[in-house]
Amino acid sequence: TEHYDVEDELTKLGTGEALITALDLKGRPMPTARVMMRPPMSLMAQVEPAVFDAVVTASQIAPTYAADTDPESAKELLAVRMKKAIEDAVEPMKDVVDPESPGERRMRPTSAPEKGVDWGKVATEGSRVMRSGAFNTILRTVLGVLNGGRRR
Repeated sequence: TEHYDVEDELTKLGTGEALITALDLKGRPMPTARVMMRPPMSLMAQVEPAVFDAVVTASQIAPTYAADTDPESAKELLAVRMKKAIEDAVEPMKDVVDPESPGERRMRPTSAPEKGVDWGKVATEGSRVMRSGAFNTILRTVLGVLNGGRRR
C-alpha cells in the first residue's frame, strides 16, 4: 500500500501486533494499518472442574440446555410421519383392490356397471388417443415393420 510496505511490516510485527484492513461505511477497503491486539481474557490452561461447574450453572442459557431432550432425531420423526401418511393414503384403496387375487391386482368395480355404451364418449376418447404423440409413434413403427422398413 502507499502507507506501508506490507512485506516489510509483516516481518517487523511483534507479539500482540497485527496488520489489518477494514471497510469504511460504504464498503470500500481502508488503508492497511498496524495495530496492537488486546490479549485474550481467558486462561491458557485447563480450568478446574469446580470453576467450570460454577460458570455453567451461572449461565443464562444453562436452563435451556440442561434439560434432557427426546432422543429421537428429526430423521426418525419424519420417517414415522411418512409411514403414517402412506398408510392413510393406502387405507381407502383397500376397498378397491381385490384381496382374493394376491398375484394379480384387479380392480373391483366401485359401482354397478352401466347398461349400454356411450358412443359419444368412446369417440371423444378415441380421437384424443389418436392425436397423442405416443400413438403416432407406435403407429409409424408398426406400419414401418409391415412395409418392410424404410426404402431409400
